[in-house]
Amino acid sequence: MLHDPPARSSAPAPEPAALRPGEPRSIGPFRVRSRLGSGGMGDVYLGSTRKGQQVAIKLIRGAQLDDDEFRIRFRREVRAAAKVRSRFIANLVDADPEADLPWLATEYVAGPTLSQELAANGPLPQADVLNLVAGVAEALHGIHRAGLVHRDVKPANVILGPDGPRLIDLGVVAAVDATRLTLTGQAVGTPMYMAPEQATGSRPTAAADVWALGALAYYAATGNHLFEGDHPAVVLYRVSAEDPSYADSPEYLRAFLDALLVKDPERRPSLDAILRSLGVPDQAVAATLPAAGPPDLPSAGAGGR
Repeated sequence: MLHDPPARSSAPAPEPAALRPGEPRSIGPFRVRSRLGSGGMGDVYLGSTRKGQQVAIKLIRGAQLDDDEFRIRFRREVRAAAKVRSRFIANLVDADPEADLPWLATEYVAGPTLSQELAANGPLPQADVLNLVAGVAEALHGIHRAGLVHRDVKPANVILGPDGPRLIDLGVVAAVDATRLTLTGQAVGTPMYMAPEQATGSRPTAAADVWALGALAYYAATGNHLFEGDHPAVVLYRVSAEDPSYADSPEYLRAFLDALLVKDPERRPSLDAILRSLGVPDQAVAATLPAAGPPDLPSAGAGGR
């Protein structure tokens, strides 16, 4: 059955860092316990509620605080994240986009990211790859059902928690009809995991997340990225101009990748079809594949092309 705990011992969760002088000891209603990391838009802290629930708090800092457009988009992102609930997502707990230093808090998941796990222990075995892909597919199904697109599915945004994978960084989700730009005016996404249409500047749709899911599955099974290069621009060119090569993929995954890694986004399968192919039960399946799409996906693990 999918979603059983991983069979092998995972890499340990990264150790939070002690708070430095001048860092906040509380954010909103949360007590700040330690630092989890930093990014281009601010810092992430481990916090807790009065009842002891642990949360990850993203605190926004930097020049974007004086940008009215940033504030508008951050409010939009908080509203979008609040619309999605899934057992395979680090769900939103609370947020204050109006604070002097805006913040949002999500469920804290203890565990390594997929990239940290592979760096420590190498590619995942077949059962774990299928568990991972099914969990992330369920997370994306919830996001798409809410009329949203994640836009940045990648190994660093998947945490291997004790009860299954969790997709994080819902701060980049957007409505399907929203602008394709980030808060800093750059196209959203990580070049190695962008769909071809995303790499050329088109507004990403749910099909872009499907492509990224295929790229994620390939990485989990092999430890390799579909496209690499010394500069993001080189990677973007390769994504948009070259066909993906995954000849080193395990045989059980080939047909699955053949279906997801199709350059034409209209021909990629829906999340409903993907979940069916992975044997995920109790799905309310409506439309399956686009009329012009490939035939129904074979069961994952069946092998063959």
